[in-house]
Amino acid sequence: MRRRFNFFGLNSLTHAPQEDKPPRTGAARYFQVFWENLGKLLLGNLMCCAGFLPAALGISLGLVYENFWLTLIGGAVGGAVAGPFWTAMVDLALRCFADRVDDWFASFRHTLTACWKPAALQGLAVGALVSGLLMVGTFASGLMEDGALPAPVVWVMLALDFFLAALAATLLFPPLCYQRHPLAQRVQEGLTLLVQAPFRTLAATLGLLLWCALLGSLFPVSVPLSAVFGFWPPALYVAQLLRPGLLEQYGQQEEPPERETPEGEPGHYTMSQRTEIWWRRHWGVVLAIVAVLCLGLGVIQTVTSFREPDVQVAFVHADSLPDNVLSALETSLGDLVGDLNGDGEVVVQVNDYQVVFDGSATDSDVQTAGSTLLVTDVAGGESCLFIVADANGFLELYADQMDTARAATWADSPILSALDAGTYSTVEDIDTDLTGQELLAEYTVLPAAGADSDALALLLGE
Repeated sequence: MRRRFNFFGLNSLTHAPQEDKPPRTGAARYFQVFWENLGKLLLGNLMCCAGFLPAALGISLGLVYENFWLTLIGGAVGGAVAGPFWTAMVDLALRCFADRVDDWFASFRHTLTACWKPAALQGLAVGALVSGLLMVGTFASGLMEDGALPAPVVWVMLALDFFLAALAATLLFPPLCYQRHPLAQRVQEGLTLLVQAPFRTLAATLGLLLWCALLGSLFPVSVPLSAVFGFWPPALYVAQLLRPGLLEQYGQQEEPPERETPEGEPGHYTMSQRTEIWWRRHWGVVLAIVAVLCLGLGVIQTVTSFREPDVQVAFVHADSLPDNVLSALETSLGDLVGDLNGDGEVVVQVNDYQVVFDGSATDSDVQTAGSTLLVTDVAGGESCLFIVADANGFLELYADQMDTARAATWADSPILSALDAGTYSTVEDIDTDLTGQELLAEYTVLPAAGADSDALALLLGE
């Protein structure tokens, strides 16, 4: 037995072949292929990550600004860019299972060049579909919070929608690695694959969907991690499950001509040959540098974007503040208190805790999360002012940490009742603009014991 190590063990750790030992299958085969081709998969992943950046940026901006058209266009354009890269990543994974990736970069580049038009068209369609579903999911979540739609109905609807989107991606992209048929024929061939191997196809779709959901749940931590782990795990999984059916449909995969190591003196190499030699020798260093840069940029962004709030104000009630009301309060409170800590920026943090004290909570997860955050806030002295809907229930737990002698209703506070608290609407009164002041009028304002006197003076006019 002989072991051969490449740069920090990424390219191969292989054993001498044992003819009497049957080939590995299932999970063992997956991890064997992963380890023997790890260097190639990581570099392909890095290129795929670059191809998906426009889609991630466009969709994220659209969701942040809650703009349907920005989200849709960002998803469509970004999907058109990402489609060829995902096709090349799946092609690389299929070749790994066929042991035909001696020159991975040439194969990756060949697939990008040969498939970019149909892959871009498919990526545009899938990207637009996914971005549209994300906006629908945001709207449905709002209806769920308002009680207009039951939570199970919303989750089942979203799960089914995204499963169909993942199924479309599973059926359309891998066949491009074998044949460049017209879109209508690829759809027909994908449906044929679904009929011939339903369990494998559905399992591949579910795995792809769950992986995307995992990365989404870890956002924004998953952004730098995607450069290393974002794309090759699902690509290998999909390739392993679908390869038997694809080979049955299309036969042996045609691969680009092998590119041999150029011979002769270095001075006679062409620019293309020099580039290939450089990649082969330094890909590990490039990967390490990119990983360090991603980590460093993430740390720098986190540190530089954080600003210590000048004032923190907590709202404790059963339902979260409407977005427009919360945004208006942050702005108007900022104008009121100014730059108290002298750091050159005005930052007011509104802590919105969904907590009820009478045992009527309908969502135990939200209640637990809100209660935990509230306890931490009160114990740490973070918020200087607590505006609560159920003053009696709140004071039963936290009376000793509040200045109850200065308690008042929101409407009776001349400073707070004069703030711009924005407007909002409900599902029941979609055409009616309700004011944030009307929503908060009956809330009780409780200063925290030991809170900053200057901040309280500005907020309460004392």
